[in-house]
Amino acid sequence: MHNGELVKSILLAVLISFPILGVPRTEDESAKMQRVHVLVKDDVIGVFVPAGKLALVFDKGNFVQKEQKGSGGLASPRYFYFEDTNRGTILSGWFEPASRFKGVEEDWAANVKQWQGKPELEPHQITTISESKWNGIKYQTKHPGGVRVHIKAHWVEADTWIDVHLSEAAIGGVEKAEDALGKLLKSMVVKIVGK
Repeated sequence: MHNGELVKSILLAVLISFPILGVPRTEDESAKMQRVHVLVKDDVIGVFVPAGKLALVFDKGNFVQKEQKGSGGLASPRYFYFEDTNRGTILSGWFEPASRFKGVEEDWAANVKQWQGKPELEPHQITTISESKWNGIKYQTKHPGGVRVHIKAHWVEADTWIDVHLSEAAIGGVEKAEDALGKLLKSMVVKIVGK
């Protein structure tokens, strides 16, 4: 099946899963509408929150969904986390209402403030990025084992904000990791659910 057909197939599955989007009948259904859902079809993964209007679709590759335990944003039912342990790549993020997004600079400043006092999270080599409707920041962090390259990108459309964090260990060099993450970001498809 062609990648475009797989994307359509995933989006159709999203629509079939929640034919009455926005009309929860019970408290359980209401909670379900606010939680991340993941659909896997052949070699494609689709991620969405039924209460939102966007679906994020990307190639499965070696990505495996992992449960992340923690507090704050990690405890959000709208948080998702995938890992490719072969490459040391992480694809994670949140679906939020667009009204919560105050801009790339404001989001970045809030993150940097949270990371203060944590040397492993201190960002270096900071640059802005723009790819399709993704806008964000590319940066590096230093660890005892080497350098990790990160992209923190935002897509805001149809009253929905997708906040994505990509990171990869720079085992083969920083340039190679930056290239891999750039290609991953470029390959991700965001579609309005219902179109």
